[in-house]
Amino acid sequence: MGLDEWPCRLEMQEDDINPVVGETLIVQGTDQSPLGTFGVDTNATALDDQIVITYNPTCLDDTSSLISTLVHELCHYVLLSNPEKRLDTDDEEYLTDLFAIASGFGLFIANSKFNFQQFNGVGSQGWRTSSSGYLSEREIIFALSEFLRRNNLGMEQAKDFLKPHLYSLLKKAVFG
Repeated sequence: MGLDEWPCRLEMQEDDINPVVGETLIVQGTDQSPLGTFGVDTNATALDDQIVITYNPTCLDDTSSLISTLVHELCHYVLLSNPEKRLDTDDEEYLTDLFAIASGFGLFIANSKFNFQQFNGVGSQGWRTSSSGYLSEREIIFALSEFLRRNNLGMEQAKDFLKPHLYSLLKKAVFG
């Protein structure tokens, strides 16, 4: 993204509360930290410490999630650094996701949008889902198809990197 000279501080957030309290007992509705945050530390004395990007430690288990989270937060940095182009706060998160896709990270954004996992434990089994970002899968795929078209890239280049159902959506976005 050309941001290697942009100073910022990267911090891992604290672990989320573990909802498993026993072999067969899980607390529903526990608060989950965001996957990432962007902020300005007004108390920092050094320029390198003023911009703070955080990430949830759960992202370390999923490369696509980590990359899409960090890219999203870096896009906040770029978009908010231009005072003449301040974003309406109602649209900021959506535009930040679009900017991340336009910056070439659409595959990561798409693949990390929705995740489904099954698990088995001693005396328990179940499933869990997670979602990231602000755009829907269809909106992400449409933006990705536009990125590919504008950069003269064929959609077949995305086939090996997108989840199969997302590639099917991409074909529909490209061919109608």
